Amino acid sequence: MSSCENSITCETCALHSSCYWCTSSHSCHSYSLNNFDTYFQYCDWADARWMQCFMNVKGLIIITTVFVALLLMAVISFFLWYKIRRQRVKKEAMKKRMAEEEERNIIRQHELDVK
Repeated sequence: MSSCENSITCETCALHSSCYWCTSSHSCHSYSLNNFDTYFQYCDWADARWMQCFMNVKGLIIITTVFVALLLMAVISFFLWYKIRRQRVKKEAMKKRMAEEEERNIIRQHELDVK
């Protein structure tokens, strides 16, 4: 008998990462890592609690997916902002260099005209 079957409450079952609690049957089971479809084979996804007791597996998957999507959007937004900002800084530096070069040319031309 595994440690999963020995657990009689959700809290004791959730202590083991290889176990899940089924609220419909009030029992603890181990899940199979071999096939995604049989992870929670003794219980419906809506009744399965894994690693915690306050949320079912379906909700946990949805929240994790939303969190990862938001994190990905934030990272992409940061890189786009950084790229745009870097282009703007380069453009401003180039304008400044061109203005300085033009000013030097005007000074040189003026010096040649004076001679």
